[in-house]
Amino acid sequence: FFFDNKCVCNMMADDTSSYFYPTNILDELHKIDLDDRKALQARWTLAEKGWKVAVVWKDAEFGLGAFADEDIAAGTPLRISQFGRNLIRFQSAQDIKAFLRGGFSSPDEGQQEEEEKQYQRRVRFLSDYLHANQQYDEHGNEIPGAQEEPNERVVCIVVPGYGTNHSSTPNIRLVPNQDGGLRSGLTMIAARDIRQGEELCNDYGLCGEAPDFVADFSKSHGDCSLIFRGFNDFVP
Repeated sequence: FFFDNKCVCNMMADDTSSYFYPTNILDELHKIDLDDRKALQARWTLAEKGWKVAVVWKDAEFGLGAFADEDIAAGTPLRISQFGRNLIRFQSAQDIKAFLRGGFSSPDEGQQEEEEKQYQRRVRFLSDYLHANQQYDEHGNEIPGAQEEPNERVVCIVVPGYGTNHSSTPNIRLVPNQDGGLRSGLTMIAARDIRQGEELCNDYGLCGEAPDFVADFSKSHGDCSLIFRGFNDFVP
């Protein structure tokens, strides 16, 4: 059975209902090389990853990027991310530690070496993709209801990564899912009309400041960069 990504995703783009959710990618997390970003994106179809429009991945100025493979109207849902399927939430340092170790506990010395490599791959993946629901709009104003409860934010990663690089003039936004809101996950939508061939870009500063446990993760891993204000070269 031939599965044409572009045709399927165009059909899904005409249906803005949120009944469609991605396949359970997280079940395969232990099998994949998180460093090979192109192969990671190619492992699943667009539909399986939650995309509702056609996109392609190309090398861009700041690394691998996602590019529109069709014209997209402003407000169109681009990708759905759902907790427990292709989205992992982090609420504490313990959650980060659990992700990094991934259940590794082999007493075999040779296996321990491979486990350490996997650990470092996950550190790099978190560095590149850990983010939060947006706290600010594109004009720098705080978004009402961006937090579920006082002092609580949705800090998460999508697997495989979004593939959206930084821009101070972003063409995408992350909003709560239509069904279940922030407790369900996040939906990427077009912030404006996007032409075929344009790179999909986000403003890293809209995620706001890093929570303390996320800042501690960076400091304990060589001050690695993060998609939060003050933790990368794009948003001081």
